[in-house]
Amino acid sequence: MHSRWLCLLVICAFPLLAACATSGHVAIDMGAVSAKVEFGKHDVDVLKSHYAGKHRGKSKHTSPGHAKKGGYPPGIAKQLQRGKGLPPGLDREPLPADLERQLTPLPRGYVRIRVGADLVIMHSDTHVVVDILHDIAV
Repeated sequence: MHSRWLCLLVICAFPLLAACATSGHVAIDMGAVSAKVEFGKHDVDVLKSHYAGKHRGKSKHTSPGHAKKGGYPPGIAKQLQRGKGLPPGLDREPLPADLERQLTPLPRGYVRIRVGADLVIMHSDTHVVVDILHDIAV
């Protein structure tokens, strides 16, 4: 009887596991399913390659104090953290479609955006930040 429940759990959880395994890792522990959405090694390599040299020689119009903070004030930089909502008023933009196609698909409900020099994965409904790559899009 116990094996039937385990089999049913695996069959029901398979679509969730397949979706989550595309960008991060999935762990099964005592029948519970958990997933972690994060920038994987492949994605980091693609993103670094894409943004390498993109902004060299261009004027940033950023004060020296803000230059190391992703182009926004330090108070805002401290608010941009995993597990917290995206601070209001930040300029954000989606990643270019051609770049997004090269990256590992995210589970439904998550998006990648650029915030200053940082790249962020956040939940599209709650705007909670789940992963950040600092100073990639410099």
